Amino acid sequence: MLVSAAPKTLHLDLNCDASFIDEQFLKKYSQSVLHPNLSISCLGNGTLLRLTDDLSVELANFESLKMPSLEVNTDWLIPAILERLRLRCSGWWSLLTTRRITTADIDAALGSDMKHNEDVHSTVSCIKITGTDYCVTLRRDQDLVYIIFERCSTPSFLRF
Repeated sequence: MLVSAAPKTLHLDLNCDASFIDEQFLKKYSQSVLHPNLSISCLGNGTLLRLTDDLSVELANFESLKMPSLEVNTDWLIPAILERLRLRCSGWWSLLTTRRITTADIDAALGSDMKHNEDVHSTVSCIKITGTDYCVTLRRDQDLVYIIFERCSTPSFLRF
């Protein structure tokens, strides 16, 4: 019912079981409007939603996605991040990963049109499309990752 209304932005503060938020919900919502915004705060039992399918195409559709209870396979997330960067649309994501994103993970997935810089502690990365002012900044905190897509003359990691 929520998806059929096709809201561009959906913010839910739930203090009960959020079992209706599943892979099908994410797929349908990501396809219901152009670049949707989804923010879900679960105040309930803290159950994680672990994606079992590769939803990198669907994830790339989200302009903003805040789901601290969403765990995404790191191997699927990196292609979604790079695909989303190529859309050249500002926004941000905050979610969990199955393992920490490493420098090697990012470098292995980069296209020839991209450049990767990292802070000295390997906790913040900036990926830029060469010849454009679009970049993505990843701030890693264990398995939680904050991702900012933006036009950048000064990457976000320099402003943290």
